[in-house]
Amino acid sequence: MTEEYVGSQVSVEVAGGLGFYQGRLVAINTQRQTLSLSQVIHNGRPAQLSDVTIKEGDGEWQCMPTGQPMADYSSPRRGGDPHRGTPNKKERQRRARNDATFADPVDDMSTEFDFESNLALFDKRAVYEEIQSHKPDVVRQTVRENYRYDENVLPSKPMPERKIIVPTSGAAEVIYANDNGLLVPSVTSELRAALLSTANQHGLTNSRQLEMIGRAATEVIMSISGCSHRLDPSNTQLSPLVVLLCGSHLQGAAGLECQGVQTLVVTPPSASSTPTPLLLTHELQLYAMTGGRLVADTRTLPSTLDLIVDARLDHAGRAGEGGTGLAWLSSTAAWASTSRAPVLALDPPSDLAALPSTPTPLPARVLLCAALPLAYTPARGKVYLLSLPLPLHTFAAVGIKYVSPLVPRWSFHFTRASRPPHTLGDYTTPHPYAG
Repeated sequence: MTEEYVGSQVSVEVAGGLGFYQGRLVAINTQRQTLSLSQVIHNGRPAQLSDVTIKEGDGEWQCMPTGQPMADYSSPRRGGDPHRGTPNKKERQRRARNDATFADPVDDMSTEFDFESNLALFDKRAVYEEIQSHKPDVVRQTVRENYRYDENVLPSKPMPERKIIVPTSGAAEVIYANDNGLLVPSVTSELRAALLSTANQHGLTNSRQLEMIGRAATEVIMSISGCSHRLDPSNTQLSPLVVLLCGSHLQGAAGLECQGVQTLVVTPPSASSTPTPLLLTHELQLYAMTGGRLVADTRTLPSTLDLIVDARLDHAGRAGEGGTGLAWLSSTAAWASTSRAPVLALDPPSDLAALPSTPTPLPARVLLCAALPLAYTPARGKVYLLSLPLPLHTFAAVGIKYVSPLVPRWSFHFTRASRPPHTLGDYTTPHPYAG
């Protein structure tokens, strides 16, 4: 075989039952008597090896030169014309498509395609940058990051500074925060009493304070108990029922202002040696004119009710003077523990500065405070602050630097802010709401 056949398509039958090898002759080694084929097809199938070398003496071969023209084929035409017609435009396009599809050599089909390695070669960011570079009229925006499910999408805002400053008294301090993040410190019961007393001297009398506290407390009661959806004139069978536990003090008088639904008021029995406070007497007279019931014995109370308003204790932890107050506290606590109704504590005493003799408070869902909150532990429930229109000079008179945290509502919910441990004298007490 001479060099003139290099580049031709050949077919070689190899002895020993190896079959036929077809391919393009790329080299002839006359010294070793070998033939080198590429694009090999073995027995009608693409071979695993693209190049094969065969000894010339191992088989018989046939040469099919690529330059040899093919004989024209003419199909018989109707009418006896033996000449082949000129192909039209569609026929030429069809042949061109077939040649582009099937003229290329077939690669090895037994080799598995590696999708992962080829996908790793694709740089999506580089492709996007190249696309953006061809669009100079497009202003590139800030790169959008993809966040994980446990990552914060919004940036964390720094804790706002304290704008309400109260004089320190050595008592445990609790820092609250409103919906806007404004920090509100707790005050002692003595400082709060001095604040309200100063407001009374400036014209905001105790009766006006009670009216505003009761009005705001009524809205909170209607909201948390769902009574607003049940006060329908046509729905008289499901009217809400609220039981108020009122002690013989200012907090008890404020509890009597919380009326507007079907109510039952439980008061301690009056002792002959201790007169009833004048404010409480006036409120009891006004309440009697509404047609509400006054009860002294808890055994006559209904078992099914919607809410319990706890106004039994003053800021000193007392329900009244004498031993009758302690007995009344025990009986009302035992009755409330058997009831499934939620409890709302109206201006309760601080449990962080409570005296050892202070009775255990009822587990309340909501605590309502007026003006500024007292210090409470997290187990006491949600803290709501009631709005009192006290002048700024009233706060300044008792040494409080005040900025109103209130929004245009009668009341709003407080959350406890995370604060570092609070230092008291020579020892450190962990802050009750730290962390």
